[in-house]
Amino acid sequence: MQRFLNSRLSLRQLRAIAAIDQCGSLSRAAVSLGMTQSALSKSLHEAESILQVRVFERSARGATRSAEGDGPIRAAKTILATLKRLEDELDRSASGSIDTVTIGALQSAAIGLLPRLLASVVDRLPGLQVRVVDGVTSDLLVQLSSGEIDLVLGRIYRGTEEERFIAERLYDEPLAVIARADHPIFIDESEGLSIFECVLPTHSERFGREIEAFAEALGLRPSNLVRAGSVGFLCEILRWSDMITVLPALMVAGELERGALKAMPIPADQALRPSGLMWCADRSPTRGARRLAELLRDGIQQLLLEGSTIRPLANR
Repeated sequence: MQRFLNSRLSLRQLRAIAAIDQCGSLSRAAVSLGMTQSALSKSLHEAESILQVRVFERSARGATRSAEGDGPIRAAKTILATLKRLEDELDRSASGSIDTVTIGALQSAAIGLLPRLLASVVDRLPGLQVRVVDGVTSDLLVQLSSGEIDLVLGRIYRGTEEERFIAERLYDEPLAVIARADHPIFIDESEGLSIFECVLPTHSERFGREIEAFAEALGLRPSNLVRAGSVGFLCEILRWSDMITVLPALMVAGELERGALKAMPIPADQALRPSGLMWCADRSPTRGARRLAELLRDGIQQLLLEGSTIRPLANR
């Protein structure tokens, strides 16, 4: 069946599809595009007629992807991201700037690694413009696949090393028991962990399961009253109480370095949590992405030599 998409689908229709998926409803998508909802609805209807599939299921609660919507939505975002890259390239050429790169980072990498690693970007990579997007693995890989971001830094979960992506393992990101620096567990080693209430973070389902399994293995007593939705809140409640928590030490690297919090020695046989860079397999990295990746590799190697909050890979 010939749909002749290359001559019939318009950028207006592709923008409508991408915006609706991003916003979750036609009304919010219309506001984001600066158009009326009726005009947006017309663009979507035209696109679905050309595609001959229903891209979204509409209800009073909003718009969700249909069973056939993944392909059109991914294609729309990829095309728009390609055009945005071309626009950036033309702007750089006109202004004389060198490279622009967008990196996606999982929360621990965004908090504990990138600020330190990017501090030298101006001196070491003059002219490179770096944009950081933080989020969870599933969201970042969608953006990596569509070309909205160039590479991803952080925890590499099983299942993310599928054909669409290339995983470059660089370090292990272990979990640790964290408490305030003068907590009794650091003063009297006979103090058992189970007598202290453990406040756990609220994170994505996959990361949450890792945290809870590790806490259970240590015999910790999770709090029934408090869950922390942000790292900042978690750090504050640890500083003002005898509560303890379980996190990647990397996620509170700043508080550890400043001495406000402290991490218990981590068992050497703890389950490995390999981390590093992820690339899109079917797209060659830009020069800016390659330059940034080299800086990140060098910086990570230096942190490994310092023996800080990350570990060398145990299964090289």
